[in-house]
Amino acid sequence: MDKTNLLFSIVIPAYNRAKFLPRAINSVLKQDVSNWELIIVDDGSTDETGKIAKQYNDRRIKYVYQENKGEAGARNTGIKNAKATYICFLDSDDEYLEHHLKILQTYILEYNYPVFYIHTLGYKNKNGQSFKSVLDENKFNNINIGENPEVNCVCIHRKILEKHKFNETFKMHPDAELWARIAKEYPIKTIPEYTAITYIHENNISKGSVSMYYEMLKTYNHMFNDPGSIHYYLPKAKKKDRYEYIYFNLSRMLVKNGQILKALLNISKLITIPPLSLYNKKIISICKMIVRGYIK
Repeated sequence: MDKTNLLFSIVIPAYNRAKFLPRAINSVLKQDVSNWELIIVDDGSTDETGKIAKQYNDRRIKYVYQENKGEAGARNTGIKNAKATYICFLDSDDEYLEHHLKILQTYILEYNYPVFYIHTLGYKNKNGQSFKSVLDENKFNNINIGENPEVNCVCIHRKILEKHKFNETFKMHPDAELWARIAKEYPIKTIPEYTAITYIHENNISKGSVSMYYEMLKTYNHMFNDPGSIHYYLPKAKKKDRYEYIYFNLSRMLVKNGQILKALLNISKLITIPPLSLYNKKIISICKMIVRGYIK
């Protein structure tokens, strides 16, 4: 492979994805351009993920095995092994449309290899039905919470990722945390073209759990209190919106588990988060859940 002509490194982290991995790999092989390398990081799989990855006889495909480090650690390993100018990501159960890299290449060449974070738009597919994932460029560039691009749509100059890596201490939303740090320091550009598909299925739907929401709280607490993150500068009302989502769902799971006191302690924290208000629909909803449980 001629490194001088290598524009894209694509990182696929995979953990026990033997069933889905061929779809992801084949979507890269079908790209309209050929100046790419594909790095498959096997994050300690116990199924046939490695066997499937190794069966592709293409010199552009590189297989890397590591002990399980999680989503962020696998992507960082991919970044470490990447050789190209721009680094892209693709989840092992999703796929690129054939023009994905071509669209990115056209934009990159037009702006003369800029050091920036660029993303396209993507479809979501659930039960065979596709729908557009709506993302407004102005909303994301103006740090509107919840407007983070799908990881499959992102392409980042390697100089940025040499400085900023995925934080491996976060088990929930490490991608959103990284995007927020990059957005604080580098320009963000959106290409309004749909070029990737994210599949929603039983194997990748996050099951609501107490630990999951505690991990989510950990990530957002960090972003909201880190001056190096663009989310640090969000309006208080936007931050509270996110906290309401997390604390409500955390408290709801605690109620279901019979941990009533912990549920009340968690949901009551919303009272102290600015903008301050004693009346909160989320708190009232949790209290109603508790009362209904006792009545039964």
